Amino acid sequence: MASVNGQTTIELLQGEALLHHQLVSFLRPMCLKWAVELGIADIIHSHGKPITLPELVSALVQVPPTKASFVKRLMRFLAHNGIFEIHEESQHDDDDDEQQHEAYALTPASKLLVKGTDHCLTSFVLLVRCSRG
Repeated sequence: MASVNGQTTIELLQGEALLHHQLVSFLRPMCLKWAVELGIADIIHSHGKPITLPELVSALVQVPPTKASFVKRLMRFLAHNGIFEIHEESQHDDDDDEQQHEAYALTPASKLLVKGTDHCLTSFVLLVRCSRG
């Protein structure tokens, strides 16, 4: 196995994985906090079906449309971590061409972030996140 500065490729990859995990460990709770503060689970729940990114951005009145790419990154990150689910939806445009669009749906975890339910944990998420800085 090849060696770089006395470390094998496996050791380097394990070290890199550990660093990535540490970086993401900070990012996960921050993204979860932002989702709670923006009320994303409530918006999806009120929508009644998976919501596309343009629909979500228009429902997020506190986020300007110019920041849609950041909302997409946030949603993809949270979906990757099991908070939301990505569905592929087909839509037809004016020329009757079919296009695939991502739509975001609730998971068992994000259902716990819907306000007004008996099992809502949004206050807990905010409390834990605020206590960590």
